[in-house]
Amino acid sequence: MQLTFSTTVCPDLLLPDALNVATEAGFNRIELFRTFSESSPVHADTSVRMVRERLDNAGVTLTGLNIRNITGRNSSKDERDLRYNMRQVEWDIHLSRALRLQCANLKGGDRTEEAREDFITGIN
Repeated sequence: MQLTFSTTVCPDLLLPDALNVATEAGFNRIELFRTFSESSPVHADTSVRMVRERLDNAGVTLTGLNIRNITGRNSSKDERDLRYNMRQVEWDIHLSRALRLQCANLKGGDRTEEAREDFITGIN
Protein backbone atom coordinates (compact mmCIF):
# COMPACT_ATOMS: atom_id res chain seq x y z
CA MET A 1 0.00 0.00 0.00
CA GLN A 2 1.22 3.49 -0.81
CA LEU A 3 0.07 6.35 1.38
CA THR A 4 -0.29 10.01 0.45
CA PHE A 5 0.59 12.90 2.75
CA SER A 6 -2.29 15.34 3.17
CA THR A 7 -1.36 18.97 3.74
CA THR A 8 -4.42 19.33 5.97
CA VAL A 9 -2.16 18.23 8.84
CA CYS A 10 -0.06 21.38 8.37
CA PRO A 11 -2.43 23.98 6.90
CA ASP A 12 -0.25 26.97 7.84
CA LEU A 13 2.86 25.79 5.99
CA LEU A 14 3.83 26.95 2.52
CA LEU A 15 4.58 24.25 -0.04
CA PRO A 16 8.37 24.02 0.52
CA ASP A 17 7.86 23.53 4.26
CA ALA A 18 4.97 21.10 3.76
CA LEU A 19 7.17 19.07 1.41
CA ASN A 20 9.87 18.95 4.09
CA VAL A 21 7.38 17.67 6.66
CA ALA A 22 6.11 15.06 4.20
CA THR A 23 9.54 13.75 3.23
CA GLU A 24 10.81 13.76 6.83
CA ALA A 25 7.80 11.62 7.72
CA GLY A 26 8.73 9.19 4.94
CA PHE A 27 6.12 10.13 2.34
CA ASN A 28 6.87 10.40 -1.37
CA ARG A 29 3.31 11.32 -2.40
CA ILE A 30 1.30 14.41 -1.50
CA GLU A 31 -2.21 15.82 -1.82
CA LEU A 32 -2.61 19.59 -2.14
CA PHE A 33 -5.66 21.74 -1.58
CA ARG A 34 -6.61 24.69 -3.78
CA THR A 35 -8.12 26.28 -0.68
CA PHE A 36 -7.90 25.57 3.06
CA SER A 37 -4.09 25.44 3.24
CA GLU A 38 -1.13 27.72 2.65
CA SER A 39 0.57 25.00 0.59
CA SER A 40 -1.94 25.61 -2.20
CA PRO A 41 -0.23 25.67 -5.60
CA VAL A 42 -1.94 29.02 -6.21
CA HIS A 43 0.07 31.93 -4.79
CA ALA A 44 0.96 35.30 -6.29
CA ASP A 45 4.69 34.53 -6.07
CA THR A 46 4.51 30.91 -7.28
CA SER A 47 4.24 29.61 -10.84
CA VAL A 48 3.11 26.18 -11.98
CA ARG A 49 6.68 25.49 -13.07
CA MET A 50 7.91 26.34 -9.57
CA VAL A 51 5.42 23.92 -8.01
CA ARG A 52 6.50 21.13 -10.38
CA GLU A 53 10.18 21.85 -9.66
CA ARG A 54 9.58 21.82 -5.90
CA LEU A 55 7.80 18.49 -6.14
CA ASP A 56 10.53 17.05 -8.39
CA ASN A 57 13.37 18.33 -6.20
CA ALA A 58 11.74 16.79 -3.13
CA GLY A 59 11.16 13.49 -4.96
CA VAL A 60 7.45 13.76 -4.22
CA THR A 61 4.59 12.90 -6.58
CA LEU A 62 1.39 14.93 -6.54
CA THR A 63 -1.42 12.40 -6.18
CA GLY A 64 -4.36 14.70 -5.49
CA LEU A 65 -5.54 18.28 -5.80
CA ASN A 66 -8.70 19.24 -3.97
CA ILE A 67 -10.14 22.05 -6.08
CA ARG A 68 -12.22 24.97 -4.82
CA ASN A 69 -15.84 24.41 -3.86
CA ILE A 70 -18.56 24.65 -6.47
CA THR A 71 -21.24 26.94 -5.09
CA GLY A 72 -23.07 28.23 -8.16
CA ARG A 73 -22.32 31.79 -7.04
CA ASN A 74 -19.96 34.45 -8.31
CA SER A 75 -17.91 35.13 -5.18
CA SER A 76 -17.23 38.76 -6.06
CA LYS A 77 -20.92 39.63 -6.52
CA ASP A 78 -22.65 37.03 -4.32
CA GLU A 79 -25.00 36.29 -7.20
CA ARG A 80 -26.04 32.94 -8.55
CA ASP A 81 -23.85 32.40 -11.62
CA LEU A 82 -23.32 28.78 -12.64
CA ARG A 83 -21.35 29.66 -15.79
CA TYR A 84 -18.84 31.64 -13.74
CA ASN A 85 -18.33 28.75 -11.35
CA MET A 86 -17.96 26.22 -14.16
CA ARG A 87 -15.17 28.41 -15.63
CA GLN A 88 -13.50 28.35 -12.22
CA VAL A 89 -13.70 24.56 -12.15
CA GLU A 90 -12.30 24.39 -15.70
CA TRP A 91 -9.38 26.57 -14.56
CA ASP A 92 -8.68 24.20 -11.66
CA ILE A 93 -8.81 21.22 -14.03
CA HIS A 94 -6.25 22.95 -16.28
CA LEU A 95 -4.11 23.61 -13.20
CA SER A 96 -4.35 19.93 -12.27
CA ARG A 97 -3.19 18.89 -15.73
CA ALA A 98 -0.35 21.41 -15.71
CA LEU A 99 0.80 19.91 -12.41
CA ARG A 100 0.79 16.45 -14.07
CA LEU A 101 -2.09 15.24 -11.95
CA GLN A 102 -4.48 12.60 -13.20
CA CYS A 103 -7.41 13.17 -10.84
CA ALA A 104 -8.94 16.01 -8.82
CA ASN A 105 -11.57 16.09 -6.10
CA LEU A 106 -14.85 17.90 -6.65
CA LYS A 107 -16.97 19.11 -3.78
CA GLY A 108 -20.46 20.52 -3.98
CA GLY A 109 -19.71 23.60 -1.91
CA ASP A 110 -22.20 25.05 0.51
CA ARG A 111 -24.74 22.60 1.88
CA THR A 112 -27.70 24.45 0.40
CA GLU A 113 -30.37 23.32 -2.02
CA GLU A 114 -29.19 25.98 -4.49
CA ALA A 115 -25.58 24.75 -4.41
CA ARG A 116 -26.74 21.14 -4.82
CA GLU A 117 -28.89 22.00 -7.84
CA ASP A 118 -26.12 24.03 -9.46
CA PHE A 119 -23.57 21.29 -8.81
CA ILE A 120 -25.78 18.68 -10.48
CA THR A 121 -26.58 21.02 -13.39
CA GLY A 122 -22.92 21.86 -13.87
CA ILE A 123 -21.82 18.24 -13.95
CA ASN A 124 -24.56 17.27 -16.36
